[in-house]
Amino acid sequence: MDAQRWAAPSPLPGPIFTERLEIRRYVLGDAPALFNAVDRDRKALLPWLPWAAFAHRSEADTLSFLRDCRRGYASVDAPDFAMGIFRRTDGELVGGTGLHDPVAQARQAEIGYWVADAERGQGVCGEAVAGLISAAFASPHDGGWGLRRIVIHCAALNLRSARVCEKLGLRRESVHIADRWFEGSTDIPAGYIDSHTYAVLDHEWDIDGCRYRR
Repeated sequence: MDAQRWAAPSPLPGPIFTERLEIRRYVLGDAPALFNAVDRDRKALLPWLPWAAFAHRSEADTLSFLRDCRRGYASVDAPDFAMGIFRRTDGELVGGTGLHDPVAQARQAEIGYWVADAERGQGVCGEAVAGLISAAFASPHDGGWGLRRIVIHCAALNLRSARVCEKLGLRRESVHIADRWFEGSTDIPAGYIDSHTYAVLDHEWDIDGCRYRR
């Protein structure tokens, strides 16, 4: 791997295991579980995740999405490495995450995430994101992705999402003023809202401890 330019490892890294979770790339057999998880919590996922309004409207839609994911995994310049979050005790899908929009020259990728409504408030999302960050920074020789910078974008009003970043100690690098359209909710009217960008560099992160170096 060029020290200044990132490319996805070949073969791609395998599953990530944390205390309670397995984070891995999707397989086609995940279609029923992924569709059911999104469909069950669609209202909770909206309005923060606009894709929930039009994606995974049927199990066939989800299967098509997973086929696209599988084709993308095999591409040398894949723009997205979507992954599921699974509970280790019973294998149930409890959320989604992944490495998105890699920037080769910066050796950077974005992490996105969502968890099932029933899993919120139990640290599941933070545990999954911490595990993925550690895998992202680990060397390909150690089964990692070999990245040097991770970013997370979230709506400023999405306090749960921001709290994940803050509990992990990630640095809030920027505030983008009125850069995101918000469809509105029962508590917040529709309109343009701010978003935040959080980031962490490889040397700032304790890979083995899955936490920011203090």
